[in-house]
Amino acid sequence: MLTLLKQRLIQLCTFFRAGLLLALALFLTNAALASGLQIRPISISLGSNQKATVVWLENTDDRPIHAQVRVKKWAQGPGGKDQLSATQALVVSPPIMELSPGAKQLIRVIRRSPAPAKQEATYRLFIDQLPSRNPDAGLNFVLSYSVPVFIEPNTNKAATHHLAWSIVDTPDGATLVAKNLGNAHAQVQEINVHPRTEPAFSVKKGLGYVLADSERHWPLLPQQAQALTDGATLHLKVNYKDVAPFAISRSAR
Repeated sequence: MLTLLKQRLIQLCTFFRAGLLLALALFLTNAALASGLQIRPISISLGSNQKATVVWLENTDDRPIHAQVRVKKWAQGPGGKDQLSATQALVVSPPIMELSPGAKQLIRVIRRSPAPAKQEATYRLFIDQLPSRNPDAGLNFVLSYSVPVFIEPNTNKAATHHLAWSIVDTPDGATLVAKNLGNAHAQVQEINVHPRTEPAFSVKKGLGYVLADSERHWPLLPQQAQALTDGATLHLKVNYKDVAPFAISRSAR
């Protein structure tokens, strides 16, 4: 009897010890992820007459941080795939920096070319925390940010998006397509499809931006495609606003 009780006590101690170690590991991981390189804002818009703006970096870690900032021209290819290329139309200063614990750094984002004439210009600002070169630093939780930059066109009217939606049948299956016919970006945040006779479903994978004069594709699952006929309606949230439900058509490509 005493032997059995002793075994039970050992098992309980082992169990609680493992639980405490797991909780401690999760706490340390979350603490590390919560600290490090922080930025604001997370999206940048420049008016057609605005030559520059600023981004703030902050080191919330207890160790120095090295970081670099890069700019790429941002476009979207077939299906909405991001295409990045080198540019000198937008530059940053300074591009490389060291931040002491608790320090803040102002980054200037400077436009070097005229505002676009008809259509919003788009860039991506990449802010990367560089790995520590200190061998005693332990685990490095390195953060990286991709900040969208939008430059308004020099037009008489405010730039705006105009999304045309359709369901297209391709050899690979049905695809939900959004084509932006406007001259400014659209940020698609929610897509809910309501077939005429089947339960509604949400498209969650691949939500994001549809740039001006670009289109984005969302492949549908076979059971979703089968449920869709002409007369299905879309319920959307775009640029943080709910869009009134509307019917979409289905075609072949």
